[in-house]
Amino acid sequence: MISTCVRDAQGVILVYDVGSRQSFDGIQFWLDFAQSYAPKDTVKMLVGNKIDLESERVVTVAEGEVKLCASAVAAESALG
Repeated sequence: MISTCVRDAQGVILVYDVGSRQSFDGIQFWLDFAQSYAPKDTVKMLVGNKIDLESERVVTVAEGEVKLCASAVAAESALG
């Protein structure tokens, strides 16, 4: 059922809580899901939420950038 929601998507926005490692780690499932079911040219955006709570931050900006870049490289490799 959920796969039909992204089947024709032009974009996917994935949001995680920068104060929760579990939230950030769970994003990989959804990146993989979008990679599997959305069109190959679908734009993927990763958004860190609750950035105003800097004292509670456990996920760095760099970690978010690396995760999205790694996903893009994997997608390019899969396309051949």
